[in-house]
This record gives sequence, C-alpha cells and structure tokens, in this order.
Amino acid sequence: MTTIETAFTTSISNFGLFAKLSRLAGTLGTWLERNRQRRQLAELDERMLKDIGLNRTDAWQEIHKPFWRG
Repeated sequence: MTTIETAFTTSISNFGLFAKLSRLAGTLGTWLERNRQRRQLAELDERMLKDIGLNRTDAWQEIHKPFWRG
C-alpha cells in the first residue's frame, strides 16, 4: 500500500470514528436537555401548566419518563 492509500484509509476510518462520536455527543446532549426541561416542568404551578395546556397528571407523566424516552 502506498503512503497516499494508507493516509486515505486512515482518514476514512477516523471519519467513521468521528461520526460515531458526534452522534454519541448529540444523543447525550439531547438526553441532558430532556432532563433539564423535565426538571423545569416539575417546578411549574397549576396556573403555569394551564397556560401551556397541561394539567398536573400530564406533567407528572412527562416528568417521570426516563431521560432516553422522547
């Protein structure tokens, strides 16, 4: 294999790794954001929930979802 072929193959495999790490980082970011939003939802009072069209039961169901469920 020539130097150019080796460099090309290495860069292709590094791109695959980079793509996987990027997806992982994106997924972790999504999970953290869901967790933050659910904590904020838990702090809303009845009036605020009504303003956004939710009741306490709806909010409770959303708050208690695992972070990986959208």
